[in-house]
Amino acid sequence: MKGMKIVIIIVVAVLVLAVAGCGMIFKNSGDAPVEVGGLKNVRYSPGYGDSNGGHHSTVLKRNDAGDWIIECTERVDFESPEIVTTYAVSADAEQEFEAFIKDRNVLALKDRKESDDFVTDYSPWGYSFNYDNSAIGGGSYELYSFGEYQVYSDKDYELIKELKERLEGLKGEKISEVEEQY
Repeated sequence: MKGMKIVIIIVVAVLVLAVAGCGMIFKNSGDAPVEVGGLKNVRYSPGYGDSNGGHHSTVLKRNDAGDWIIECTERVDFESPEIVTTYAVSADAEQEFEAFIKDRNVLALKDRKESDDFVTDYSPWGYSFNYDNSAIGGGSYELYSFGEYQVYSDKDYELIKELKERLEGLKGEKISEVEEQY
């Protein structure tokens, strides 16, 4: 009887530790679902740029007519013009992209720990997502972002790679290319 009590106590202790450990893993992994309203825009910077003025960004947003577009901005250096290229995005493709963000809980990446990395004269890669959360009790401009100076798992990096590919894949017909001098 005494041996059976010890076995039960050990089993209960192991179960309690396992449940607590799973809770800690879930909590620290940042995988709690992120509830959001309507997507307003997504901005991606691939992480190059320096004090010479070079930069690049990709923005998924609505144009003045309310249609989804991707606007890519690029400049090699201060001496070069900034090139803004605009692409059409189909409503269906945008909806699939928005569903991907929600279904794969991409926004949970914002909760990853900060890394100890830092580089001067360098622009780190990063994503920012702007949502109108007023329909779910939040603000009309809620920003979620994550970037290079955070700690990611291999699984996270696979998700980030897929996010980049899907954002790039949204580009439809080229609408315009404008060169802006400064």
